[in-house]
Amino acid sequence: MPAPLEFVFSLRSPYAWLAARCVVPRVAADVEVRWTPLYPLPEFENFGKLLPVKVRYLIEDLRRLTQSHDLPLGRPPATEPDWAVPHSAFTFADERGAGPAFAVALMDARWSRGEDVGSEPALHSAAGAAGLDADAVLTASADPARQQALRERIRRNYDERGIFGVPMFVLADGSRFWGQDRMEWALLHGYVPGDPR
Repeated sequence: MPAPLEFVFSLRSPYAWLAARCVVPRVAADVEVRWTPLYPLPEFENFGKLLPVKVRYLIEDLRRLTQSHDLPLGRPPATEPDWAVPHSAFTFADERGAGPAFAVALMDARWSRGEDVGSEPALHSAAGAAGLDADAVLTASADPARQQALRERIRRNYDERGIFGVPMFVLADGSRFWGQDRMEWALLHGYVPGDPR
């Protein structure tokens, strides 16, 4: 059986959304893809800081990429949620075997429809799309112990494994492929149908 493939993503990243929508579905059906959430912690001082000129470029770039993949691109909310909330909800969904469906539903909500993915309506809708009990998802999203456990996991992954950004594929041997433009390299290592393993 092929080795598992780890997909590191963040609900705040349009490039992780593109990878989830356009790259992950191409992984061979017999490969287990493990989704690992990452969002910026306060101690990651430079994580996610954007200059205005870079923001303008990213908007241009995203328009090109989403058009080439026939994905609708909306305008995300001006303010960001507490990222611990939707990512903690993901861990709950993932424990129930519905993590990827839940994450993609939230990514679509943010990047296609401009919804606040930390809000109750967005979490409720994503829970329904993933076949989960919405009240249980909302409770899990606000659970301080779950949020703290996730923060500690993100910190450990950063310190011990060099998991610093998204999207990232991590192969079984620890090889990391970071960035939308590197996803294809990971797939060349035997994770797409017909490739030698």
